[in-house]
Amino acid sequence: MTGQTIDHGRTSLTDLRASYVASSTDAMPIAGVIAWSVLALLALWLGPALPYWAVLVAPAAPLPLAVLIDKARGRPTIFDGDASHPMTGLFLQFMSVIGVFVFLVIAIAKGPAALALGIGIVSGLIWVPHGWSTGSRAGMVQFLLRAVLCFAAYFLAPSGLKVPAIAAAVALSYVHAILFVRGQVRA
Repeated sequence: MTGQTIDHGRTSLTDLRASYVASSTDAMPIAGVIAWSVLALLALWLGPALPYWAVLVAPAAPLPLAVLIDKARGRPTIFDGDASHPMTGLFLQFMSVIGVFVFLVIAIAKGPAALALGIGIVSGLIWVPHGWSTGSRAGMVQFLLRAVLCFAAYFLAPSGLKVPAIAAAVALSYVHAILFVRGQVRA
């Protein structure tokens, strides 16, 4: 079914959401845990020697990692299946919106901790359209949980540990996302 196109013009929102949920996997949040945990460990290990750009890799890594995870499991990836599904399209288009905000964060962040805070929160916006596409508020809850955890890490961690604390907060927030995608969390 790779790249198949279906006319969704007469499909009800309920049916679109059901087919979107049926095709969703937990690979993306699992990949998010991996990517942000690696950043947390590298930031802890390297401290101020952590390259500034490393913070930008963590939010970009989950998509290709998720594709690898799904392929390893023998499951269809986000790029397989119905290429014209409106919910998948919304999800992928929103990634472009987030990309614009990432440039804004890069432009205004003053130091690695502020960059990690901004990127951690902005990249969490992707859960809002995903939650809407499933008919659940859990995506908004996921985003807000992530923002609260990131702000807590930023304001409570000692200055030398802010980046690893923020990255760990994002990784922790993905536990909620995994439960949400698996249908174990309702909002």
